Amino acid sequence: MADGPVSYWRLGEPSGTAGSDQLGINRGSYLGGLILGQPGAVAGNTAVRMNGSSGRISVPDSASLRTGDTFTVEMWVKLGKLGVSQGLASKGFVLYLDAKGYLKIRKPNVADIATSSVRIADTSAYHHIAVTKSGKTTKMYIDGADRTGLVDERTLGDSNTALLMGTGAGYLNGTLDDVALYRRALTSAEVSKHYKAR
Repeated sequence: MADGPVSYWRLGEPSGTAGSDQLGINRGSYLGGLILGQPGAVAGNTAVRMNGSSGRISVPDSASLRTGDTFTVEMWVKLGKLGVSQGLASKGFVLYLDAKGYLKIRKPNVADIATSSVRIADTSAYHHIAVTKSGKTTKMYIDGADRTGLVDERTLGDSNTALLMGTGAGYLNGTLDDVALYRRALTSAEVSKHYKAR
């Protein structure tokens, strides 16, 4: 919270259909096949398990979520299945894991912008993911380390679509926790601090 997210969804509700934003601005809705109250990545908080076919979280569009070409999206994810493309978040961008487990960010209906240099290839542990973009500079972090691989710079604009979590390029089969969106690019030191603060 001290690093100024636009919104921060802890995804720790034990029941119901509303995913609270810690800033009280952009509440999400739990939709489709998912299970609340699952063991989370961060001590003292639970998470949401997505079924890989319909489970997702939808946050209505608002001016505060229109981040354009400068933003950070951050989350914890624990995969439940390997070998398929799985969406993590989308809104003016699509953040996803490809079928080999590489983290990618894409300009919708155009092409990929960046790909991680390493892949997530296990279903046993949570992984911290953060992707930052500031104009021509895109960085991809996995578990607190800069894992930026191939980058093909593309400019992103504002989008008036809903912010979706757990979908975008296929549905996530796995557990999602502590999603945050910022209107700036976090520094590598900030990302590392968030990972270590678990």
